[in-house]
Amino acid sequence: MTSRQAPSAHANVPAAHKTKVPVDLFQKCWSFTRADEIIAAGFYPYFRPIEENEGPVVRIEGREIIMAGSNNYLGLTADPRVKEAAIKAIWANQTHYAPSSGIAPLREALAAKVT
Repeated sequence: MTSRQAPSAHANVPAAHKTKVPVDLFQKCWSFTRADEIIAAGFYPYFRPIEENEGPVVRIEGREIIMAGSNNYLGLTADPRVKEAAIKAIWANQTHYAPSSGIAPLREALAAKVT
């Protein structure tokens, strides 16, 4: 390396980490057995069926619990105002992937209507 050359981005990386080994992503999925082992032991911690869903409270295995694992923590997914706003946004071509804070004009309009 001369004084005019920029240092390599990989100059301090050990040789073992420089070698690219192809990863078979499907094989990695097929070899995942933890869920099957837990189910075989009599437990099923994943995707428990929701028996009843009323806003932020759900019924699972006969127990009412707060659903902290969804985006319905305010209980607005079944609100007719939210449904109508969604329909209008679809027809106005205002739906797309957005940051977690949402699309500013839609978020502000919804906040103004529900507060």
